[in-house]
Amino acid sequence: MTRSYQLTSRSSFKLTMSLAGLLLAAVSSTGCGDGMLGWDWGGDETARVQQAQAINGRYRPPADVAEAGREQAGNITYDDADQCIGTGNPILPGADRLASFLRDNFDGASRYDHTVYCRSVRGGSSLSMHATGRAIDLYIPTIGERADNTAGDPVANYLIRNATQLGVQYFIWDKTQFNTSRGYTEDYCKNRCWEHGGGKHPHHDHLHIELTKYAANHLDYSDIPPVDGSSGGYSIDTPDAPQTLSPANNKSVWTDDVTLSAEQVSGAYRYAFDIERYDGSGWESYYTYETDSASKRFWPASKAAYRWRVRVTTAGGTSEYSDWSTFWFGISTGSDSGPDSGGSTDTDSTDTGSTDTSSTDTDTAPTSNAPTGAWPTGGEQVTTSSVTLQVDQVSGAYDYEFDVQAYAGGLWVDYYTYDPDVSSKEFWPYYSDVAYRWRARARTASGWTDYTDWNVFLYGNATHPNAPAQPTSNAPTGLSPANNQRVWTDSVTVSCDDVGGASRYEFEVQYHDGQVWREYYTYEPSSASKKFWPYIEDNAYRVRARAYTSSGWTDYSGWNVFLYGNASTP
Repeated sequence: MTRSYQLTSRSSFKLTMSLAGLLLAAVSSTGCGDGMLGWDWGGDETARVQQAQAINGRYRPPADVAEAGREQAGNITYDDADQCIGTGNPILPGADRLASFLRDNFDGASRYDHTVYCRSVRGGSSLSMHATGRAIDLYIPTIGERADNTAGDPVANYLIRNATQLGVQYFIWDKTQFNTSRGYTEDYCKNRCWEHGGGKHPHHDHLHIELTKYAANHLDYSDIPPVDGSSGGYSIDTPDAPQTLSPANNKSVWTDDVTLSAEQVSGAYRYAFDIERYDGSGWESYYTYETDSASKRFWPASKAAYRWRVRVTTAGGTSEYSDWSTFWFGISTGSDSGPDSGGSTDTDSTDTGSTDTSSTDTDTAPTSNAPTGAWPTGGEQVTTSSVTLQVDQVSGAYDYEFDVQAYAGGLWVDYYTYDPDVSSKEFWPYYSDVAYRWRARARTASGWTDYTDWNVFLYGNATHPNAPAQPTSNAPTGLSPANNQRVWTDSVTVSCDDVGGASRYEFEVQYHDGQVWREYYTYEPSSASKKFWPYIEDNAYRVRARAYTSSGWTDYSGWNVFLYGNASTP
């Protein structure tokens, strides 16, 4: 059942469930001539548009559509563009839903833009509606250099008929503009479009659609009337997790780079590739890439076992992650000090709230075949200028790897990885009076052996750090807003304490859709704070943070939930 009610909260305008705008900026050369239509508009909609394939002139609505527009005059007050929500951010959710509906229900609509672009209007100084996330450009391929009115006019007619219910405050199509507050169409070009020497785009290849603030934030699929005029709303399912991953599970990769790919998911505009690396004792977070395509090329930092999974975002929401797929980078399958062949199974429990409840991964390492006889070890004090790391020779080994870390600032940090062809390596530690630790492995025709355990030695006058082999969490502290804090300002600044040596930070933000947490956006500023403008009003959000230092990403902090506006605690 289609809801039809007037929206009066938060502004003085009247409308019935609005939708965040569809706005697309296309650039292509065409005329912007003005001329009367030369045919009879009688008959049904199909008959009318069949006569309108490419028109010399501009879009003019049929009489019944024009009357529907006049009847809605004054129903909606135009909401000006007030602030940019950030280039690259997704358009507002209501706008995205309307755009998806139009693309899926009108044959001529080819695509629409999903992201915000902060700029002024073309040829002017005022802020473009594209900067607010309330505008979308819905593309209609041209016929030659003319508008395809067979494809575009039905969309424009639909928008006029349903402007109040959709929250469409304004649109432009084929040199014609419609403002719902006025209730009638008028010439958009006049002396402003290209053929008149002006800078305006005639919008012959796309509809520019703007939504009210409320509609852009709150329009739901159930509020969108069907194209055929019947009762009921439009709905779209949350996408399924991608399948057919490559590299396939338990494959070795011998190239310098790896391209992760999954099947294309219809309507997907964001893919998130989550990667973990096996450190010899368990899986650790490596990196999460977000792209607009179903593949991602990257260069792994070290030879190791990696596993990855992917999820997608469409207008229907964000899918679950795919199953884990494990690959061995630069080593033979199963030979790393990593998971067994069953390592692709994910045992993480479902996230049920603001606290991470993931269980410990149950993948187990195979029986160790690591080199023996490691020296120096056990906190040995080394006072010579150089240090020789050594292990017993491994039969058939033609390559060894010595992974060295230094103890600094209360943490073990990567120092250097040596790759000799013999079972010993002499080096000159750069840092004086510091504790070091190292481990080694060997490569044979069967691949890499396991790593040895970590071996600590004390260089110069260093004292033993008495630190665990794997330090406790190094996640940022002091996360703000505080957990369950209510925020009344238009903008929110998320921040954490500075992390020594950090070159950038990552703030992952999610919003609650009433049932589950969904991805909102991940910001990567160079400082320990980020200001943003939440576009879903009166909603619960949560944020966590991590920092990037010379030794890689820290752990994530815990989640902090904040309540934006009149949001309820989820």
